[in-house]
Amino acid sequence: MDGRAKKGRRSWLMWAIPAAVVMIIAAIFLFRDGGGIVSFNAHALAEPDYPKEQGFNQSFSYNGKLDGFLMRSIPEFLGGREKENVVYSPLSGYMALSMLAETTDGNTRAQIR
Repeated sequence: MDGRAKKGRRSWLMWAIPAAVVMIIAAIFLFRDGGGIVSFNAHALAEPDYPKEQGFNQSFSYNGKLDGFLMRSIPEFLGGREKENVVYSPLSGYMALSMLAETTDGNTRAQIR
């Protein structure tokens, strides 16, 4: 390379680096949270409307309604597995079978129930 090519590259860098520094500093002051020209504070468009807390309603509580299902399903799911480490959630099984029963009809629904 000759001397003029090196001098041209150096003069370009001599202007580009300070210009980049000035742009970064300007961006910090223009776009900072809470004090710049452009603010990035997030505001909710809507607030959630939660229902008022209600007291405990005994009519919708457990009241032993699942006892029959528990007594029939535990031996069915866990029977014959003495040497295995098995976990069974009766409530999850009940909910899954309830949802399945709602999507079927006729003989299939009667068998699930």
